[in-house]
Amino acid sequence: MVRLPQYLYKYPHSNNFYFKIRIPNQLIQKYSLVNPFFISSLRTSNKNNAQRLALIIKSNFDKELSCMDYDYSEALQDLQEFREAQYEQNKTGDKWDFRAYLKSRFNEYLSWGKQMIIAETSLTDNLSELKEVSPQENALFSQYLQSSIDNNDMAKSIDLIANKGYLLSYLEDYQEFTRSTLFQRANKPQNINIPFSQSTAPEKDFAETGFGVDYFRAYPFEIYAEEPDAEAVKRFIARHASLEFDFKKSLVKELKKYEESYNSFDNSDFEKTSLSPTQLNSFEQMFDTLNETLKTIQGFKESEVLKEKQRNAVPIKPIAEKFMAEKSISTEPDTVRQYQIAFNFLYTIIGDDFDLTLFDRKKSFEIKEAVMAKQSNSEKGCNKETVSVATINKYLSNYGTFLNWCCSHDFINEKGLFEDMKIKETDKNTAQRRSYTQEEINAIMTYEPKDKREAKNIRNDIFWFPKIALYTGMRLNEIALLTVDDFQIQDGIDFINLTDKNLKTSTSKRVVPVHSKLISIGLLEFVKNKRGTGEKILFSQIREGKSESSKDGWAEPISKWFNRTLLRNIGVDKTEEAAGNTMLDFHAFRTSFVSILKVKGINDYLTRQIIGHSSVDVTYDKYGAKASTKMSSLKGVIEEVDY
Repeated sequence: MVRLPQYLYKYPHSNNFYFKIRIPNQLIQKYSLVNPFFISSLRTSNKNNAQRLALIIKSNFDKELSCMDYDYSEALQDLQEFREAQYEQNKTGDKWDFRAYLKSRFNEYLSWGKQMIIAETSLTDNLSELKEVSPQENALFSQYLQSSIDNNDMAKSIDLIANKGYLLSYLEDYQEFTRSTLFQRANKPQNINIPFSQSTAPEKDFAETGFGVDYFRAYPFEIYAEEPDAEAVKRFIARHASLEFDFKKSLVKELKKYEESYNSFDNSDFEKTSLSPTQLNSFEQMFDTLNETLKTIQGFKESEVLKEKQRNAVPIKPIAEKFMAEKSISTEPDTVRQYQIAFNFLYTIIGDDFDLTLFDRKKSFEIKEAVMAKQSNSEKGCNKETVSVATINKYLSNYGTFLNWCCSHDFINEKGLFEDMKIKETDKNTAQRRSYTQEEINAIMTYEPKDKREAKNIRNDIFWFPKIALYTGMRLNEIALLTVDDFQIQDGIDFINLTDKNLKTSTSKRVVPVHSKLISIGLLEFVKNKRGTGEKILFSQIREGKSESSKDGWAEPISKWFNRTLLRNIGVDKTEEAAGNTMLDFHAFRTSFVSILKVKGINDYLTRQIIGHSSVDVTYDKYGAKASTKMSSLKGVIEEVDY
């Protein structure tokens, strides 16, 4: 069985430890006590805590009982007051319940002890969590203090000081000192860059004179300024914070050494080493403010790193604009427009000021996921379906091309950030644009607006766009660019000349014979009338009130009307189309046009010439590059289109 110290006791069937003390013989005799021992529960089953509590109580009892023995000290007053209270309560005469008094004192000392243990435990925990301050952190704290001075923000620095009372007791004196001629004589330019670990000449003079605010107020002849010197006062605060920080570092170092050798259960050294609640509270404040200082240093470091990154940042938007400016020289406007659309969406994901140097593979994956979740025509307010796989891949391709260009121009260090990210297009995940049925074509050719509000400002233009697309295979924006001068004649054949247009690709520049069906419904007459009025633009209604086209081109009003209104009015259900993995829109006119020529077995090379697709025929492209197809041959192909 482990032997307990004499001041601890444990009953055989009790979990708790008890405090045990022998009352001095003099007091036993003085108060006629029968039992020479005082025993009371410490209300803990933890032996270490019990020992600590017992030592605290024993130390206080030793002092108090010693005072009682010699009949002096302030404790006698407590005894007399207690005795009188007991008398009034019991009315049994002048008999004092000495044991009740000991019990009350015991309970008070027990409460103190528990508070001290809690405080010391917290102190020990805090001490173990504190790390030694590195030279870098020390330098950063000096930078932080200087930054506080420069930004006129000393409140946080004051909050980091544990002994604020000490600082404030001198601060008012120093403020008055900075108004004096003593300060004026000592304050030289060379004082500005002195580190906080050293005193400036005025600070030395202030420390040496020891004059307080009363002195400076009593002798007006010493005053030269109406207001204190703000910069000097801020430095005074910063220096105090710096000195206390150095003290805290030394304190932690010494306390850790002390902790390693300290034995709180050494009975002989207990009184010498035990800390008072006031001391413990001071240590708590020191540790709390030191911890807060270390957090502040870390925050300052992070903010400085962020500032450095911001200084070296390469915002994406200006670079993207440079990229597109370069692209506009070598590619067609529609390609540049597609880049702009892709960038506009990218800005909604990462912002137009995103730092390009932070681009990595992880960011590319985030962008891919956002593009995959993008809703079709979200820019136009139609948020119903996600974009097609082809559109997703186009966005990713555009981003990859841009970032590779950035790498080539030394804006970033890594190429291929979007490499191998495209989604494989299959019949399952790719909607196929289908041809119009004969019934749908008949409805389109004879279509008239359903009410007076429908396309009311572009009635002439909406009449011609679908019909020209059906019988030429031209793209929507190619039709929108037509002028009266584009309609020409060669070998007696009317044709549309697109060779001088800024179109999607170089092969889009072509000539397209005018179909006899278009002539029969009055297209050439329409052109003649326009020419007669001096108008150049064939379809001017879609440009009314606009100085430039939208990002989707001049034909945007036609696209909206056709895809949202006409198709619905002729019975096309886009939801049903999507369910069947098909798609129908204005561009499907080209699909219908090509399908007719394919069914009729028209030469693929001639078809590509008319619709403006690049050829893959080595024979024609390499060996016959200088030759051109006769207009009569192209006219023959066009006339094969018959719905």
